[in-house]
Order: sequence, then structure tokens, then C-alpha cells
Amino acid sequence: MEATKRAALCAVCALSPRKYKCPACESPYCSVECYKVHKGSSNCIPKPNTAAATSTGSPLDRRHDKDESAALRALLDNPHLRSLLTEVDGAQDKATAMRLAMQEPLFVEFADRCLSVVAPAEGERED
Repeated sequence: MEATKRAALCAVCALSPRKYKCPACESPYCSVECYKVHKGSSNCIPKPNTAAATSTGSPLDRRHDKDESAALRALLDNPHLRSLLTEVDGAQDKATAMRLAMQEPLFVEFADRCLSVVAPAEGERED
């Protein structure tokens, strides 16, 4: 039972529940402060397949990334979308600002494009 509790805690401070994973080594941490400590330590050893997965891939994967990047750039050229993004970024209540922005079809399209880059739909990419 005690080992299970420790496993659910931040690997840096061991006080708070883990919320995030280091993108390089997948070590769990709880906050930006703990992440900075972790990244500055010698404990962050990137997993070999993590670096390879981001720098290589099939030509089909790279073509998909270029297509999505071009589509995102085209969307970001839209002044209305840029205005919406600025409003969300500057809002005091980000959750409400996001809910309002998601009422705009242009913003939804942008969000969908972003999600398709970071988390492709099943079957969209073959890994």
C-alpha cells in the first residue's frame, strides 16, 4: 500500500500527487518548479525511443505533418482567429474564454487541426 502511495507522488519533491510526465524520460512531476529542478538534474535521461520517434518516421508521417503544418499556418493567417487566440490568452477566466471561443467554427477548426497533429485519430497514422 505504501509503495502505491509513493508511486502516485511527484518524483522530485515526493510530497504532491504527480500530474505530469517529463516528455524526455517520462518521470512524473507535480509542478513547473519540480519540472525545472528535474530538467536541471542528472536524473533526466531521455528514453532512446522518445528521441527517435520525434526525429524519424515514415515519409507518409512526415508528409502528414507538413500538410497539417501548412493548414495550421493558413488558419493562423486569419485575423479573426488571431484575435480569438489573443482574447483567450489574455482572459482572466481562461475556461470561460475557451468555452466562448469554441462557439466560433473557425476556432473549432483550429483546435481540431492542432489535435490532429499532437494526437492523430486512430488509423490516421500507422506507427
